[in-house]
Amino acid sequence: MDFEKEIQSLISGYSNPIGIERLRLNILQEIKSYYKDNGYPKELSIHKLSLIPSLFQEANYDNIVWSSQNGELGHLNILFQLDCMFHNSGKSREKLSEKDFFKYVDFSSQAINSLKNKNKQPTTIASPNKRVIHKLKTWFS
Repeated sequence: MDFEKEIQSLISGYSNPIGIERLRLNILQEIKSYYKDNGYPKELSIHKLSLIPSLFQEANYDNIVWSSQNGELGHLNILFQLDCMFHNSGKSREKLSEKDFFKYVDFSSQAINSLKNKNKQPTTIASPNKRVIHKLKTWFS
């Protein structure tokens, strides 16, 4: 698989994307830009440039076991392969050692959790003002 050719083909294939397709296109464009400027990342560290968070729910829904090295990736195959190649110096899923693939799956899981945590809205409870405290005291005295 030719990484540069495939990523350009995928980017060109999106027309008027919305929702998750827009997210995937944005990530693909960021990956392409990073690759053009820096080549492949030196190590598994750039969670924001992982496609996995935008793929895993659809993969799970379609019974695709994306965390299996030799599993059938169905219609998401090229996206999964490109993500793996980008984060593993151009090596496809099949060419990674078992140890390196395990590291990649762990990195991908961290990317998913990173996105989940980023999207969580902090839940804070405002401290009651003096007027509220006074009313509570009068109600319960």
